[in-house]
Amino acid sequence: MVLVSTREGYSVMSLLKSLANSLDEEKEVEEKKQRQLATNPASVSFTSNLPIIKSVVPESSATKELIDFCHNFEDIQNKKTNVQASMSSWFMHEHNSEFMKLCDYAVHLGTENSPSKVELMPYDCWVASYTKGDWTKPHDHWPAIWSWVYNVDCCDSCAPLVFPDAKQEVVPKKNTMIMFPGWAKHSVPKHQCNHERIVIAGNLGLNPYWMTERHKTSGQDIAKKYELIAKAAYNNIQQPE
Repeated sequence: MVLVSTREGYSVMSLLKSLANSLDEEKEVEEKKQRQLATNPASVSFTSNLPIIKSVVPESSATKELIDFCHNFEDIQNKKTNVQASMSSWFMHEHNSEFMKLCDYAVHLGTENSPSKVELMPYDCWVASYTKGDWTKPHDHWPAIWSWVYNVDCCDSCAPLVFPDAKQEVVPKKNTMIMFPGWAKHSVPKHQCNHERIVIAGNLGLNPYWMTERHKTSGQDIAKKYELIAKAAYNNIQQPE
């Protein structure tokens, strides 16, 4: 019989627990990878044209108050998102009307460039500020229909917005909004410039109220069914761990 001390027993149990946690994390990463569009086992390569829309934003939508705020906002994300730079909360348009004015312009631009008539609404909107060495990981914004970036402050030497699958780069231009399909992968390489690169970004999706009215007029009770499903799912993810 081999006798094991209490201390050794704790060490072995701690090691086994650590190993189990590591395996669970690897499984979670692999499952998440399989859910991504590009790495899903069913993914195939497509060659298609997708729009990258550029628009100069009027002063009424990008106000002085908005610009001033973006130069002095508080970083609350601490580089815990894909954006490895200073970043605000996700829903600035819900707390600051100046952001909503810019979101309204994004809705206008998205509606104007959608291939068919749909009603859009802003889902989220945030500020990010890049200083030397900051960057953004490659990612997409699925299930958003349109994603957009507004250049608050930048120069010609600032890091570009990169679309790796299309091998396209967009050099930031001050007071310009860039809009693209939400599922298009994009990134920002390491910022090498001493000039601060400040952007506001956001996503647009279908206006659910428009869809509800659409189903009502077609005589179907689909809207109510999926409203209940959405409420149940939301309540489930709101439960404390």
